[in-house]
Amino acid sequence: MRSTRATAAVARLNRRSTERHFLLVMTGSGLFLLRERVNGGDRDLSAALPLDDFVRFVDAQGPQPAPRITRNDAAFARQLVRKPEPAKQTQAPQRDRNTGPARQAGSSDVDTDTPDADDKISDDLA
Repeated sequence: MRSTRATAAVARLNRRSTERHFLLVMTGSGLFLLRERVNGGDRDLSAALPLDDFVRFVDAQGPQPAPRITRNDAAFARQLVRKPEPAKQTQAPQRDRNTGPARQAGSSDVDTDTPDADDKISDDLA
C-alpha cells in the first residue's frame, strides 16, 4: 500500500511526542493530511501533500531523536579532535652532510701525520 510509509512516519512522530496525538488522513485523490487531536476535535497541521512531501513534513515535526552513537563512533570522534601543538623548541642548526666535524675548509682526505710504507722505505735508503 502507498500509505505504509506515511503511517510509519506518523507512528514515529507519535512515539517522539508523547503529550500530543497526531492523525493521518488520506484524501480520495491520494494526497495526505496531518491532523492533531485537540480537546476531542481535530486540527489540520498541513495542506494536502503527496507521499514524499508528507513524509518529509512529518519527520520534521516534533522533537527529533538523538542520533545513536556506538563506542567505536565515540572513540573515532575523540581521535579526530586536534591535539594542541607543543611549544616550539629551538633546534640546533643541522650540519651539512658534506661538511661534518672531521672535515673543515681547506682540509683534504689524505692524512699526512701517519707514516706510510713509502715513508719507511725512504728512511731505510737514507
